[in-house]
Amino acid sequence: MTAEDRAGGEDAAPQQQPDALSGEERAAYDALSRIAAAEPRLQLGVRELVRLAPLAVPWLVRGTEAQLRQALTAGLPAEVGSPVGLVRRRLLDKLPPQRAVAARSALPEWCGCGDHPAARYNPRWRRGADGGPCATCHPDAVRVRV
Repeated sequence: MTAEDRAGGEDAAPQQQPDALSGEERAAYDALSRIAAAEPRLQLGVRELVRLAPLAVPWLVRGTEAQLRQALTAGLPAEVGSPVGLVRRRLLDKLPPQRAVAARSALPEWCGCGDHPAARYNPRWRRGADGGPCATCHPDAVRVRV
C-alpha cells in the first residue's frame, strides 16, 4: 500500500472502493454503513467499511443484520479509540455458529415402484408381494451380490 493509499488519495486501488465489492460483500458493506451511521462511536470511513465488509459476510449468512448490530454495538465504552479495530475484533470474535441445515425427510422420494416405506399409509404406493425391496426406496435393505 502506498502512502497516497493510506492518506486516502484519489489514486486508491480499485479494491478499496465499494464498487469493486462482490454482491455479498456489498450487502455487508451496506449493513455495516447503516450500523456505523446509527452509532456515533463507530465512525467508519468508506475504505474501512470496504476492508471490513468481507468479515461481515459470514454474519449475514449465519445471522441477521439485527444480530450483527447487537454484536457490534452492545456494551460499547463511552469512547472508542479505534472504531475499525473494535468492529474488526467483534466481527471475528463474536461470529455466530453456522445455521443448522434443514433435516431431510427420513423417507426417500417415491420412485413409482410401489415399494415406498410410506406405502403402509397410502395404498397407491403399495407394491405387490411378488418382488424384493426397491433399491431406490430401500437402499439399506438391498445388498449388492458379487
